[in-house]
Amino acid sequence: MLYTYDGIVVGRREIGDNSCFIDILTDEQGIVVAKQGEIHRGHGSCG
Repeated sequence: MLYTYDGIVVGRREIGDNSCFIDILTDEQGIVVAKQGEIHRGHGSCG
């Protein structure tokens, strides 16, 4: 499922070598926690 929000990233928690949770502060929803999944083929990273 895909949701789109405008917000500011206020935190990040590593949960593995290639995954992390991102805390986003939005006007509409308050704090939203998004999971950034594993990266394939080296495009991007959590760090």
